[in-house]
Amino acid sequence: WRDASAGLPDKPVTSIVLDAKSPMDARVLYASCFESGVYKSTNGGRNWSVKSKGLGVPENIRTCRLIIHPDDTIFSLVTSPTKGVKHVTGAGLYRSQDRGDSWQWINSSQPLHWPKDFDVDPRDSRVIYLGAGDLYGPEGGLYKTEDGGEKWRRIAREGPETFGATINPKFP
Repeated sequence: WRDASAGLPDKPVTSIVLDAKSPMDARVLYASCFESGVYKSTNGGRNWSVKSKGLGVPENIRTCRLIIHPDDTIFSLVTSPTKGVKHVTGAGLYRSQDRGDSWQWINSSQPLHWPKDFDVDPRDSRVIYLGAGDLYGPEGGLYKTEDGGEKWRRIAREGPETFGATINPKFP
């Protein structure tokens, strides 16, 4: 084992993804650091740089999961502070189509105060499932978009917290 945290903040790393298309001698990695955003390494983790422009808001950048889609789109989930806070901003699902240089909030048409987890269809990055919990009211459940986030619909609610769904790549 070796320390691969040069340039990362002293925060929990909640997700690391590898760009499998990157060359073996210059592996590209992305890491979500809770309360600090997304970081990128272009040298297999030896050094990291912040890649959080447009991700969350300064007072909430609690990134908790990353996915790189086969079409090179990167997705990051920013969750909320713990229950009981008076006002939550920045929480949601974000997309980067320029390798992390900028991020777009993609569930703005269906804001959720406590998003918990998500998955993206490996065949179509426009098809996304997003789980959420109740924070200020009964908004928890499993949501789905088929158009990349323009429209969302709740497809399941079995209580106050839904963590997410996993898409079976062989049987959608």
